[in-house]
Amino acid sequence: MRLTRKFSMQGRSVLTVVLAIFMASFNVNAQAPEYLSGYADEYKQDPRAANLHWFKDAGLGLFIHYGLYSIPGKGEWVQLLDTVPLHKYALLKDQFTAKDFDAGAIVKLAKKAGMKYITITTKHHDGFCLFKTAQTAFNSVNSPAGRDLIGEMAKACEAGGLGLFLYYSYAADWRHPYFYSREAGWKNGRPPYKTAPKMYKYQQPADFRRYINFVHRQLKEL
Repeated sequence: MRLTRKFSMQGRSVLTVVLAIFMASFNVNAQAPEYLSGYADEYKQDPRAANLHWFKDAGLGLFIHYGLYSIPGKGEWVQLLDTVPLHKYALLKDQFTAKDFDAGAIVKLAKKAGMKYITITTKHHDGFCLFKTAQTAFNSVNSPAGRDLIGEMAKACEAGGLGLFLYYSYAADWRHPYFYSREAGWKNGRPPYKTAPKMYKYQQPADFRRYINFVHRQLKEL
């Protein structure tokens, strides 16, 4: 896994984690993933260099934003921009069936369009996870969908020979109890609720370490 780029979001530089899921890259003796079949020799010498070489050559890729915000269809920032109450937004999980999510069909469409990789959101700023995680019940497996959508996408990409990048919102989480408060310095770190929800526990900088630990456990899961 590696950090790949830095984005500017609404005037503030935000470190948004986009993880490249190259699972075999931790073992230089492992066989190269299918999408790196043309870089096998280079991969044996230096998996990271092979991945970077492949990415520079790859060109076109597909970026998918998908999550609870797909239900109201107003974009991934709807909770903050519309100041949707925390408890009301959470109810969207009970409607999340992902019935039209077909990883295999997505991969076929991407390949037909000449794309070499897919990037998909694993957790956006709302804190909802599209993968199996022991860190929070706010996830797709614990919803009516009952599915690990990221796991499905990983299998489909490997079978189809596409690279897979995982977008993970590291520097914003509107649900986690110990993410920074708005008063701590970033207005987009929390929706502008008139009264802070009781589940928001952040009080001092040291509290943020609990969020960091949560994130690192999830990155290991991914």
